[in-house]
Amino acid sequence: MKQEEYKDRPDYGLMKQSDIVRFYHLQFPRWLVEDRRYMPLGIEAKFVYMLLFNRFQLSKHNGWVNGAGEVYVIYTRRELAEKLGVNEKRVSAAMNELREYRLIWEKRCGRGFANQIYLASVEVSETDAAESFGGLYTAEISSFGALHSEIEEIFLLEEPPEGNWTYPEIQPRLVEEVRRRGAV
Repeated sequence: MKQEEYKDRPDYGLMKQSDIVRFYHLQFPRWLVEDRRYMPLGIEAKFVYMLLFNRFQLSKHNGWVNGAGEVYVIYTRRELAEKLGVNEKRVSAAMNELREYRLIWEKRCGRGFANQIYLASVEVSETDAAESFGGLYTAEISSFGALHSEIEEIFLLEEPPEGNWTYPEIQPRLVEEVRRRGAV
């Protein structure tokens, strides 16, 4: 690829191909953003889950396993709050949300001891993965003003045109989704 010179470069360094391997990465379960059952989870709950999920590997390595072979995580709310840069109240709310979604279960270990946190065994199938239409918006339009864009002309149609699509693999599915939502 040809090297380009940019006039308005920032005054800080930008990542290069070799930089990515120098960082410690946290694993974020993809299903937290793609599975329709968990899409409504708040971002803080998702981040708390990510930290618990990553701590799971350490717990497994340390042998923190109960008699049934289930791995538990020790992660205090204070530690989670410090890691996320939020207060403990917000972490507690995120933990409650994870509990409501049946993603974690906590075993209370008594005063002065951290709870044992168990992660639910989540089965994800392709049918649970949400089909995304991005930002699909509908509107009732009765008239247009003057066109000031690359659009040459606009037609108001009762039915979508047959076979004359700009994006034939996407647009029919969008129309189908709009109809499913009852917007047409």
